[in-house]
Amino acid sequence: MPNPKHESPEIDLSPERREDQPKPTPESVEAQKELQRAKDYLVGATVLGLEDTQSIASFYGMKYLLTKNIETPQEVLDRIKAVTLKEVQELADFLLKDATLYFAMIGPFKQSDKQRFLEILK
Repeated sequence: MPNPKHESPEIDLSPERREDQPKPTPESVEAQKELQRAKDYLVGATVLGLEDTQSIASFYGMKYLLTKNIETPQEVLDRIKAVTLKEVQELADFLLKDATLYFAMIGPFKQSDKQRFLEILK
């Protein structure tokens, strides 16, 4: 039964339904909602993490030590809010290359199923 507070689609991985599942696309409404949830989470976590003086001092100190640049919390929040699906997709394409990905499955599968799973993963 789906959780009413959680809107992401469920995927049925039972053996008879595996190939019938929809493949999400970056342009989908679900992708837009998920990106917005991620941005809202990051903004909220950042704001909550800067509630005391020590956290604010640490924020500015780490920013300067790591980047030699002082950026206000509002500037960081504005950059988070400005992230687009296209930018996320470009970063994912850069980081997630076929040569560096590994995949593992647990279940009652035979070696002869390998080609079928490779087709699903494309």
